[in-house]
Amino acid sequence: MPVDQCIALSEFLPIVTSVFHPPKARAHLRLIAVVMVLLSGGVQAEGLLEQTVVADMDWQPITVIPLDEQDLACRQCRGRFVDPLAGVDMSQSPADADLEVSADTTEVTEGALLFQGNVSLRQGYLQVSADRVTADRARETATATGNVVLRQPGTLIRGSRIEYDSTTEEAIVSNAHYVLHERRMVGAADLLTRQGTGQIAIEEGRMTYCAPDDPDWVLHADK
Repeated sequence: MPVDQCIALSEFLPIVTSVFHPPKARAHLRLIAVVMVLLSGGVQAEGLLEQTVVADMDWQPITVIPLDEQDLACRQCRGRFVDPLAGVDMSQSPADADLEVSADTTEVTEGALLFQGNVSLRQGYLQVSADRVTADRARETATATGNVVLRQPGTLIRGSRIEYDSTTEEAIVSNAHYVLHERRMVGAADLLTRQGTGQIAIEEGRMTYCAPDDPDWVLHADK
């Protein structure tokens, strides 16, 4: 990839905020995903992204892309990210859409909601899956754990755990890996924290515009 493209870093690092609000009448979770931006600076070649990018991040190598579909960026990066939600209608906010929840087991109590096993939540164009989702009604907190995946058009985020506190509006994503399809950007962070003020704290963040399996450069940031 040419250096002039590599240093055009007026892009943003995403952070996801998941909000759960069950009404009194029935178990209900409301999820809102917010992709935010806060990253620019110089670049430095750092070898492979093996510790940054996990498998199944929507990457399609150039060897399987028809020649007539290979644009300049595709040839420079030796592939492309394919968004399975490209073209999905985004005119309606997920907050205004009905929520669909499925899981192997479901428990609803006066103070908590628990979904376990192949948990899938869909609200409009927003999709979340995890091994387990719990919501504490009294504390107004929610936690998704185990193979957590969040999708919306143009964005894929994977992590081991997402915690959200609706009283402070703070969201924490652990072991986050992300793709911004339209920006052709992939990266990761050991911990992403979105504070109630809107500020974002990043610990051990990495990102690149290059091929995730063999990048020409990787930008690292401790915080």
